[in-house]
Amino acid sequence: MIGIEIWRYETGCWKCSTDIPVVYPRGLGGFGGGTWEPAGSILVDKDYCNVERTYSKTQGQEVYGNICPSCGAYQGNHFIHEQVFDSVAAYQSWDRAREDYEVIDIVEVPYPCQDCGTELTYKRSPQVCDECLHHREVEDSLGESVELEYCEVCDGILHPEHRANHHTSYDPEETMLVCDTCHAKIHHKPGFREDLVPGMSRTEAKRQGFI
Repeated sequence: MIGIEIWRYETGCWKCSTDIPVVYPRGLGGFGGGTWEPAGSILVDKDYCNVERTYSKTQGQEVYGNICPSCGAYQGNHFIHEQVFDSVAAYQSWDRAREDYEVIDIVEVPYPCQDCGTELTYKRSPQVCDECLHHREVEDSLGESVELEYCEVCDGILHPEHRANHHTSYDPEETMLVCDTCHAKIHHKPGFREDLVPGMSRTEAKRQGFI
């Protein structure tokens, strides 16, 4: 879940010209489904605004949006977004523009990873978790899809160029998959996972013909 601010301000209804309060859910970007879909279902039950599920001719589908309490006209989400963005552009800052609005509420909305569905706790671009982001980066660098592998010591995601088959024993030969960092710690940091240090050195293992 992620918290997004609800900004409220007054504007003139495009149809009857009555001054009405409208709200703008600022947080996930965009004026359509990106922000309104998760926030709208919450705002319809709030007393501080007049948000309803209605039909948008522009988008050709039902959406959540501000409704004029006087004439019932839907105040287009694109129109509301442009009004807010005009002030942001004038100030060249979202934070400075924020001072012109009443921050009436902060609502919690779902914010899942676009690849695996894991719930995220803060806004990210792209909207993916660390594991899926790493997966994308590996696919981009190799040009193919790969299954993620994890360090058997720290559980961190392994990058193809930063991994090692660490020998826990040379006789019999036993190995485990670890990241470069853990591999270095096992061999060079006193007291770090001494149970994983092999009984003989690599040089001795080679001399005896085990590797």
